[in-house]
Formats: sequence, structure tokens, C-alpha cells
Amino acid sequence: MTDDKPDKKKPRPRHSGGKTKRGPNKWLLRIFRVYDAGGKRIYFSEIFHGGSRDADKRLTELHNRHRKMQTIDMGAFCDGYHWIE
Repeated sequence: MTDDKPDKKKPRPRHSGGKTKRGPNKWLLRIFRVYDAGGKRIYFSEIFHGGSRDADKRLTELHNRHRKMQTIDMGAFCDGYHWIE
């Protein structure tokens, strides 16, 4: 006998950031940037004013922008807040 289970939904891919509700139509958006020399994670954060779907769009924009910057800055060192060539 075989159990024919319905296909499960595929899990959504993980993102390198997230959003947290901070009030009515107010969101904290965080994007993972890089690890510093000590192995600590460095995040970029921004307060967004608007709806949930608009916050998701802004989070995607931030993710794409920082990803592009990361490819440009390959080989650079981050002291925790600033890129050092």
C-alpha cells in the first residue's frame, strides 16, 4: 500500500532580513550586512511608515540594494559600521 499524500507547499526561501511591527503603520526593517572581524553580525536597519505590503516591497528593495553593494565591496573590511578599503 502506498500513501498518496497531497503535495505539501514548498517552503519559502529564507531572507537575510525581516520586519517587525513597531506601531500602527510603522515597521522596523532589518537586513543582514556582514560579519565583523570578531564574528558579530552587522545589520542595516530602517524605520518604515506604511502598510505591511509596502514594507515587504521596501525590504526587498533594501535587500537587492545591499546585495549589489556587497558584490561591489568584495574584499573590503567592515569595522562594524563603515567599509574600509
